Amino acid sequence: MKKFLTYTMLASALVPSFLATESYAFQTKTKHPLIEAFQETSYSEGNLFKGAKVSATSTWKNKKVHMINDGKNTKANNHWASLTLPAAATLQLKNAKELGAIKMWTFWEDGRVYQFKIEGSVDGKNWFTLTDQTKNTKKSTKKGFVFEFAPKKVKYVKVTFTNNSKGNNSGGHIVEIEGYEKYEKINDELKGSFISLEKRYHRDIIPAERQNSIELSGWKNEHVFAKFALWNDAATNQLKIEVEPAKSQKESTIKWINTHFITYTRGENSNKSHADVLSNAKEFNMVASSVRPVWVDVKVPRDAKAGKYSWKLIAKAAGGIKKELTVNLTVKDMDIPSLKESNFHLDLWQNPFAVARLHRVELWSDMHFDLMKKYYTFLGDLGQKVTTISLIDEPWRGQTYDSFYEMIKWTKKKDGSWEYDFTIFDRYVAMAEEAGIGNQINCYTMVPWGNKFAYYDEASGEKKYLHAEAGTEKYKQHWRPFLTAFVDHLKTTKRLYKTAIAMDERPQHIMDKLIPFMAKEYPELKIASAINYYSDKIEDFYDICPIVYHAESVTDEVIAKRNARGLVTTFYVCVGPRRPNTFVTSPPMESVWQGMYAARRHMTGFLRWAYNSWPIAPEIDSMHTSYPSGDCFMVYPLENGKVRSAMRTELMRDGFEDYLKIAELRRLAAKCNNPKVKTAAQELEDALEKIKPAPIQKFKEKAKDQVALVREKIAKLSDLIAK
Repeated sequence: MKKFLTYTMLASALVPSFLATESYAFQTKTKHPLIEAFQETSYSEGNLFKGAKVSATSTWKNKKVHMINDGKNTKANNHWASLTLPAAATLQLKNAKELGAIKMWTFWEDGRVYQFKIEGSVDGKNWFTLTDQTKNTKKSTKKGFVFEFAPKKVKYVKVTFTNNSKGNNSGGHIVEIEGYEKYEKINDELKGSFISLEKRYHRDIIPAERQNSIELSGWKNEHVFAKFALWNDAATNQLKIEVEPAKSQKESTIKWINTHFITYTRGENSNKSHADVLSNAKEFNMVASSVRPVWVDVKVPRDAKAGKYSWKLIAKAAGGIKKELTVNLTVKDMDIPSLKESNFHLDLWQNPFAVARLHRVELWSDMHFDLMKKYYTFLGDLGQKVTTISLIDEPWRGQTYDSFYEMIKWTKKKDGSWEYDFTIFDRYVAMAEEAGIGNQINCYTMVPWGNKFAYYDEASGEKKYLHAEAGTEKYKQHWRPFLTAFVDHLKTTKRLYKTAIAMDERPQHIMDKLIPFMAKEYPELKIASAINYYSDKIEDFYDICPIVYHAESVTDEVIAKRNARGLVTTFYVCVGPRRPNTFVTSPPMESVWQGMYAARRHMTGFLRWAYNSWPIAPEIDSMHTSYPSGDCFMVYPLENGKVRSAMRTELMRDGFEDYLKIAELRRLAAKCNNPKVKTAAQELEDALEKIKPAPIQKFKEKAKDQVALVREKIAKLSDLIAK
């Protein structure tokens, strides 16, 4: 995408036509689709009739003959229909094959009986009988009919209908027909088990676990997560998950549980796909011999009574197939605030330009704002406290697929004065506030990568650029009029108190030139900075955020002093370190680890540089050209009108809630004189001390062990305090 797109041009930039819908899928020559958003057809493995040419002696209305081998065998109305009988449908294979079995589904909804014969031929002229069903008395069913016979070489197969119990004028009807060299009866049973949150599971490898029930525990107002897998031998269609509460508990508890089919996106190795996308689809089709993981989210209400609860999760599919699993939950008499209401400070940078491009809407239109509000409401519920503003064009010099452009229009008038249009800024901030993101506004930036500043020149009618380094007189002259107008505007709109000029990884020598200017002339504006170093010169910034492997250089004493002053101290991960991180390919517990590290250091929260800076189609391919899979985003585009979360994002939420639990336990333990509580509280602190970043070669598989130990100590201490 060119750098100098106008707003109108940016909004009209199109993705390829096959990506223009909300859901889509690529099919590959591999056993299963390598990447997916939905699956509409399910061909059984070894089906000789897949892709065969088809023809018919007659067709009724839109019930075309191509439907007999389109891979869809679950809906009776998806069929070929002839006119009167007799009538025939013929398949032509590419090459002659040995055929020893045929499975065929005829229209079944009203229990009618068809009589027919199926013949084979090598040349399409000389026919021999494969099965004679001209005296059939069996009713059609969803399971279809299987006909086995001595294998014969065929290139053509013809089905001729001779009678229909509803009358020959009703014609013949084939929903689907499949052919096999040898028919092996496939067990159509749906199997399943709860599986570990600590692992990612391949969809072609059946999990080793055999666990039909799971025991969970949670606090009030907490999300409690679990995961189960379903697998099959035969294709499973119209799969859905139903929730049934125990008879002893209120029907309303059914609302506590949400389930999501987990789908796969391509990762860093283009030959591998990774389970991460939490689909909002209510039904799903499973191809034969595959595994489908399912996410379980139990949201315990704040007013829930402590005690035991139970639900059945019933996986149902076409043909009466089902599998039941049981969730048992113990709710403890402890509670946490919601992340939205809490003081946990989450800062995931938003990208409004990606929303406009992906949804193909005009930038800053009503529709654009409506779409953004859906994404930002989800983010607010996750604990987001900061609205990301781009003061200028490309503050990060085009790192993302969709470049950032200014949200405040700078115009140099013909007389040399300046005019600033805050219309977009005001509406955008107001929308974020309505979505629940209202604590802080971070404006990027006065020190961009490249020291280039765009503005509209009224005299020439062109967009121009000024190059100036921080601290120079040229730089100050450019910024003074804007900052003066900006501060006045923020005072008028009552947002000055929460607005910060934000920097991203700017070297110390540049910051040394900027800070005296800001402190002297615009002290009302806060300073926020993500830093890849630490210096006592930035100790007084309102918001500092070191990268995780430099976070240890910010001492506990400094953090304590900043907390006492009400300042924000967080940490971040981005393209680095490789571990621990929140990539699509990261070990799952590394997402939980982030919240625990913030808790261990008594930090305010966590930052990540990109909430929704999507590549072209993230639910299909999570790769960016320069960064690891999923580095640029933490959610997937809307499906059925709702944000698709990610497995790693929900686990990150889990870690943030652990942060809140730890804070509450520290508060309660400090007021308690029980020696056992004091001992357990110290054990928790000792476990947290193990939550430390380390070189990747020393970090392998440590996150899940560190997280498990901390959670063991949280459970022990909370049980003691709750007694």
